[in-house]
Amino acid sequence: MRTLAQLALRRTTIFASGSGSGFRYVGRRYKTDSQPKFPAARYNPEKDISVKEHLYGVAAVKAALMQGRRPIYGIYLQKDYRGDIERSRIEEIIDIARQQDIPKLSVSKLMLDKLARDSHHQGIVMKTGVIVTPKIHSMSPFADGRYSVCLRDKTMMELSPRNKYPLMLCLDNVQDPVNMGSVIRTGMFFGADAVIFSKRSCRPTPTVSKISSGCMECMNLYKTAMLDKMLEVCQSNGWMVICATVDNSSTARCVSIYDVPKIDAPALVVIGGEGSGISAEIEAISDLNIHIPSGAELPSYIDSLNAGVAAGIIMSSLPHVRR
Repeated sequence: MRTLAQLALRRTTIFASGSGSGFRYVGRRYKTDSQPKFPAARYNPEKDISVKEHLYGVAAVKAALMQGRRPIYGIYLQKDYRGDIERSRIEEIIDIARQQDIPKLSVSKLMLDKLARDSHHQGIVMKTGVIVTPKIHSMSPFADGRYSVCLRDKTMMELSPRNKYPLMLCLDNVQDPVNMGSVIRTGMFFGADAVIFSKRSCRPTPTVSKISSGCMECMNLYKTAMLDKMLEVCQSNGWMVICATVDNSSTARCVSIYDVPKIDAPALVVIGGEGSGISAEIEAISDLNIHIPSGAELPSYIDSLNAGVAAGIIMSSLPHVRR
C-alpha cells in the first residue's frame, strides 16, 4: 500500500493528456519545464542585453514593433486562438515582424499564460529587452517654440512641444502599474510631451504597457531620484509647477478645475501616488494647486479619485489642451 507521500510524488510527474512533452501536472495546475527557444542565429547580437521581459497584448506588441525603442527577440503566438481579437490584427503584427526579420513561434495557451503571468495576453507575447528610461536633470527655458531636455549624463535633447506650450506629467510615488499605465495613456491623449516618474514610482513594466494600450511605447519617459530638485530647476527656467491636490491646501494657490487661470508658460503637472498623495516638499514649491470637487457628498472612507482618472480631469482643464 502506497503512502500519501508516495502518491503525492507520483502525482507531480504525470504528464497531462494531450498537452505534449514539456508539461507536467502539479496539484491542480500545469507547469512548463522550459520556455520554447527561438533560433539563436536569428538574434541580433548588437541588440542583445542581459535583462529581458515579455510584452503582451496586441496594442502593446504592435506599438513596440512600430516604435523600435527596445530590442526584440521573437514573438510567441497562441495556437488556434479563439479570443476577442480579430485575426486580421494578429496577421498585421506578423507581417510587421516578418519585415523586421523577427522570428515567431506557435505555442499553447498554457505557455502564453506563463509568459504573461496569467494576464490577458490576447494570444500574443513578445520577448523584448526593457525599455530605456533616461535619468533627467531638468528642462531648459522654452523659447522660439523649442526646449531642451537635460539628462544626468549631460546629454541635451532639443524638442518641440505637441501643443503651443510644453506639458509634462510627473508621477510622485505612483506605485500601482495599472494607475501608471492609465496616466500614460491619458497623457498621450491630452498631448503631454513626456512622463517623468520618481524613484518611488513603479518602473515601466509590460503590465504598464498593456494597460496604456501601447502608449508607453510611444511616450517619452524619464526617471529622477530627486523630483523636487528637478522641479525647482525647471521653475528657475520658467516652467510652472502644477499639483493635483485636495481642496484644503494652504501651501499654494488652490483652485478648482472650473477656475483654472490662463497659463502662458510650459507646465509640469504632478500627480501623487495612491494614499500618500504628493510629497510635502513638492507641494511647498507648487505654483498652482488644482483640485477636483466631488459631485455629491462622499462616504468618509472615499476621499479621492485614482491617479489615471485625476490626471485626465486635471489635464482637460488646462489651457494647454483646450481647442
